[in-house]
Amino acid sequence: MKVEKVEGAVMVDLVFYMPRPQAHHVNSDRSRPLKATSPTLHTGSPDLDKLVRSVLDGLTEICFGDDAVVGNLSCEKFYGAKPGVAIEVRKMDLCDLKTKLEPPSQAELPGLLGTSDSAEST
Repeated sequence: MKVEKVEGAVMVDLVFYMPRPQAHHVNSDRSRPLKATSPTLHTGSPDLDKLVRSVLDGLTEICFGDDAVVGNLSCEKFYGAKPGVAIEVRKMDLCDLKTKLEPPSQAELPGLLGTSDSAEST
């Protein structure tokens, strides 16, 4: 599969599928179905930020020149039937922005942080 390098700002979506421990299966046998109590979300090691960092470092010079061009990042980790990572890299433009182009003013900050002015003045 040929990969074209993306120029400019990029968006990266990563979904990590982690291997399930044997204990998640009935009778601890991987060929058996999952126990009803088996979790879907992976909450153990490795940390999501370390997984992301390793993938972004690996994509550097393949998909983009430097991981500093990543302007939007979405990442998740789950247990999966087949361990691996799904990767999507695409060019980012102004239509993709979910926030304002200007930083919030001091007056807007309390609302964004979930605090009120009255709580700060006491």
